[in-house]
Amino acid sequence: MKWRRCLNIWFFWMSILFGLLVVLWGCPGPGPVTRGDPVGPKQHLWKPLIAMLSEDTGYGMYTYVLFGRKLKPMGRLGSEALERYERLLEAIGGSTLSVSEGGQVDKAGTNVFMIPLTAEVAEPTRNSYNGVLSLRYISLLSAMVRDVSPGLSTRLASGEGPFLISTPEPVGEIEKERIVLLYAELSSANPAAMDEIVGAYKRRVGKGIRAIERFRSLRLALLDLILDADDNIKIVRTALASE
Repeated sequence: MKWRRCLNIWFFWMSILFGLLVVLWGCPGPGPVTRGDPVGPKQHLWKPLIAMLSEDTGYGMYTYVLFGRKLKPMGRLGSEALERYERLLEAIGGSTLSVSEGGQVDKAGTNVFMIPLTAEVAEPTRNSYNGVLSLRYISLLSAMVRDVSPGLSTRLASGEGPFLISTPEPVGEIEKERIVLLYAELSSANPAAMDEIVGAYKRRVGKGIRAIERFRSLRLALLDLILDADDNIKIVRTALASE
């Protein structure tokens, strides 16, 4: 019926408008400056993380690429969550040289994406990702921030991620009393936006970290909204076509 179709479209666009208002309302201003250099690393590499606390020292930033769920058995993980994991690995591997490919670099001016893997590989993939090692790092980080950021601790302990967590030192060298980190919680991100998310996150890392800060971007939030709207339009069209 025509009235039903119009009602469905009206509810759909009202939900999009409401989502936009929520995004605009929820984007915070700059956080307080408490510690850290005003300028972060401008170069980026990725490196396999094979064992717990096995990071090389000397890099300007360490960004841990962590999944909150094991990839095996895959039946326990939703298809969209699995796609987020895969797209994030593809976005990092496709736009970033590995440490072995990068040659001689200024380590102090470099952010290294630490990706838990089961072995040294040319490209990070779902099949080579080490979910157990990832969960061990999540557990350690969750315990570290429990007193200073209970909300982040809970998100790490219970969320499926993926997470990007950047620190000026390897996790094993972080002083609990002086924690400085940047994090992105991507459990609701549209998988199709991962390339843009990684690019924006790299630019944010280049601005340095001053406290415990959450990565937020109005531009990416709007992109997510548009991509989700496109997905929803396809669903609505399919539903209307079946009437």
